[in-house]
Amino acid sequence: MSISGGYGLKLKRMHTDLVFLCGFPSSGTDLLKNVMNAHPDICMSGEFPFLPRLAREYGATVPGGRAQDAVAALQRMDVYHNLRYPGLVVSPLQAEYALADLYAAMLTAEPCKWTGNKTPQNTEHIEQLYRLFPKAKFVLIVRDIRDVALSWSKKWGKHKALCAHKWHVRMQRGDAQLRGLDATAYLVVKYEELLADLAGVATQLCDFLELEFHPAMLDYHTRVPQTVEGKLNYGKALIRDNSNKWRRELTSRQIRRIEEIAFPSLQLFQYPITQATGYRPLTRIETCAGYLWDVIALLWVGNRAIEQHRLRHRCKTLIFEVRKLLSRLCTGFSHAAK
Repeated sequence: MSISGGYGLKLKRMHTDLVFLCGFPSSGTDLLKNVMNAHPDICMSGEFPFLPRLAREYGATVPGGRAQDAVAALQRMDVYHNLRYPGLVVSPLQAEYALADLYAAMLTAEPCKWTGNKTPQNTEHIEQLYRLFPKAKFVLIVRDIRDVALSWSKKWGKHKALCAHKWHVRMQRGDAQLRGLDATAYLVVKYEELLADLAGVATQLCDFLELEFHPAMLDYHTRVPQTVEGKLNYGKALIRDNSNKWRRELTSRQIRRIEEIAFPSLQLFQYPITQATGYRPLTRIETCAGYLWDVIALLWVGNRAIEQHRLRHRCKTLIFEVRKLLSRLCTGFSHAAK
């Protein structure tokens, strides 16, 4: 199909499949995205958290008469400005368009085999994405919750126990939805294995995507075009000892409570449990205290990796986080109603 770009370009859609990188914040999604982007046949964009909402309005194919509406919807949802060609113009005369083609065309005009995005929230919306893009593949990266909770506390000042609860819920939902797909449609990668054996994980990724291994993936940090404010390790070489910090920096009490809250998911992904003897979920009091703590941290601490901590910026961040939460709830309610 022929599609016009917003800058007068004529883009000839080449055969491009979609791959979605899922996970949890501070779990290595950016690192793995950069490794994947170093391969010449992979083009991964940044976050697109509202994409699953399209599942309420469109299916895998869009009638020609509604295609421009779908493009406009994608443009409105691009809150992180990751669409390279947001001003796409399509002909209403064509009978139908694959939504995957429209989305891929807005992401890049480069000739590559795989296009997609890195969005941790997608872990909970795999079913909706699969309805929109039935040929898509999913990569889930998992990191030890004890290191994740430590990272959340050090970087954003957030509540460790609430972080463990969120991680547990997301990992359970993500795993359940992945198991509903064909086994060839998803791959689970552990962050710790990525640090220990970059070449092995990169080869595994290439096999999963039916690509030849490319050595540039091992040199990924030299190919990252820009740094990202607030992400200290973005675009840097692999830090191989960036794991198991929780053993030194968390107290026994903190370790035990995190392990109790995330007990089933720690077992699911085969992480050793050192303190807990069973599952004891977050209480209502802990939940309320955790959310209150996080709101205060968002306004008072912000992101310690960002030099400017203006209150206005933090308020905007808070509003955006609330918007994401409401979107996630609406998508979940819509899916449950069906």
